[in-house]
Amino acid sequence: MWDNVVLWWQAIVDFFYRLMITLFDFLKDFLFWILDTLMAGAIGILDLTGEAFTGLNPLAYVNQIPEETKGMMAMTGFNEAISIIVAAIGIRFFLQLIPFVRWGS
Repeated sequence: MWDNVVLWWQAIVDFFYRLMITLFDFLKDFLFWILDTLMAGAIGILDLTGEAFTGLNPLAYVNQIPEETKGMMAMTGFNEAISIIVAAIGIRFFLQLIPFVRWGS
């Protein structure tokens, strides 16, 4: 008789153990899903930021620069560097708009 009780108790313990592992896996997967969604949103925002600066190409607007210099500036990533600088200045400006943050820094 006690063998049946022991087997029954072992089945209950095994059930709760598997339930806890399943809940842990669910919570872990849910956390990863939230992080994946946030990262996908951040990548989307960064893609939009890159498209917003396509018109910020000084090489297309300055006609006095020789063609060789324009080519070298394009190959070294001058356009991307200008876009990064403008984005950094914009981000700094918006961060300075947070209350209780000093404007001069």
